[in-house]
Order: sequence, then structure tokens, then C-alpha cells
Amino acid sequence: MTDISRRFLSRERIAQIANEVLGNLLPGQAEQDLYEQSAVQRYAVGSRRVVDNGGLTRIFYYAHIHAGITAGLGRGRVMMSSDDGTERGAFLGAQTAGAKTVTWTAVAAIAANQFKNGFVLLQGGFVREIKSHPAAAAPGAEITLTLYDPLPETIGAGRYGILLENPYANVYNSGSAGVHPNAFGPVMGVTGFDVTPDYYTWLQAWGPCGVIATPATLGDAANEMELSHGVNPGDEVGIAGGHGYQVIGYSMVANAINWDNENFMIVDLRIRR
Repeated sequence: MTDISRRFLSRERIAQIANEVLGNLLPGQAEQDLYEQSAVQRYAVGSRRVVDNGGLTRIFYYAHIHAGITAGLGRGRVMMSSDDGTERGAFLGAQTAGAKTVTWTAVAAIAANQFKNGFVLLQGGFVREIKSHPAAAAPGAEITLTLYDPLPETIGAGRYGILLENPYANVYNSGSAGVHPNAFGPVMGVTGFDVTPDYYTWLQAWGPCGVIATPATLGDAANEMELSHGVNPGDEVGIAGGHGYQVIGYSMVANAINWDNENFMIVDLRIRR
């Protein structure tokens, strides 16, 4: 019998479909349920998983919970990308067009593969995903960043760049009593159950979802249809009424917030779809 999938789909496309259904499972690891956490990483951080049981599609991303969180990790919390996973450094010498490596001079100590599956911003607005790198033991150390894709052009000696961790590598929560320290990145998803610091879990970024409405704020007092989160550094700059907040979803029922400050939402983190 003819294998239709092999006639019409490339190997890469088949892998992509499998990853979206099952997540990018790491070699030798067991599957992890959407509402389960693990002390051991089982999927590539940032893996996308799509669930459709015949109703509204739900989309999840695999994330590492920051080890420094101490409180407020109950279900339904919005989780934000950490802002401490960036570094501005310099390229050592000229980097050749077409190469898949970049020689980097670190401005701080870096753990091995700290920026794995994160990104390097090159000159001229080019961005490349980082495949791997060794540790930089101290500021000024020189390391090699191995990239998935080749450099688009030659990079001049002494040029600066920026490293960014994968936005799901260390996510913070807003906390039960306000914004958690350093939690100023974009919202990356919503927890589906109680989670533990330094564990791995799935965050929901699209579809029906339960969300704790405090400290998130309902953005429109007239009908309470929009759920926003006030951690965007540009909050209310030149915008009246708090509408500079980052929208994370929409209420499925008008005025539906219940006595436990929970809301039944359509999560709509559009940048993550």
C-alpha cells in the first residue's frame, strides 16, 4: 500500500507536524502530559503543542519555571519571560559570511548552553538561533557560538551584538501580591495547575483557559471583557485608562469573574500563535 505522506510531505514537514501534536520530545525522555510538571527537562524549551479534540484548538508551549520564584505559583497565573537572560557583548575579529559559528567576547560569566535555542542579534538587524556554546568562566572570556543557520554576511571586527535566552527558558509569574522581581518581559502563557520553581511544564497561549484575575486587571470596566496585565514597561505612556497594558485574553462571558477572582477566558497571546 502506498504511503501517501511520503509522496506529498517532506521529512521535515512530517517532523514538524509530529512536533506540533506531541511536542519536540528529547531523546530518551518519556512524554509529559499538558497538566504535569517534571524536575527533568523532557522537551526542547519553547516546543509548541497543539491540542484539538473537536472543539476550540488549544496551543501550549514548553517552559522552564525560574528557580528564584518563591510564591504565587498557583494555577491560572500568567507567566512572563525573564528580563535577566540578555547580554550585550562583542564579536572577536571579523566573522565570515556563510559560517555557522560566531566568536563571542562575553561581558559576564555564562553557563554552558545558557543561550541554547536563544538568539544572537547581529549587525544590520540579522538574527540567528543559537544551537550550542561552551561556558564563559569569567567576563572577557572568548567562546564560540554555534548557530543553526549560516551568517548572512561578513561581520566586521569589534562589532557589538546582543544575546537573548530562549523566552521560555526562565519564566516568572506575577505573584499573588504583585509583580515578581525582574518579571518585566512579555507574557508567554498561563499555568494550568500549581507549579514548582525550577521545574518544567506546559504553558497555555491560546484557547479556553482559567485565569486568576488578580494581580492581572480587567481592562474595560464597562463590560469586563478584556483581561490585561500591567507589566509592560510602556504601561500607560500617553494612553489613558490603562489600555497600554498587555492584553492576554478575552472573557468568554461578560462580567464572569467569580468569587475566587478567577475568570473563564479565551487566552489570546497573538505573538505566540
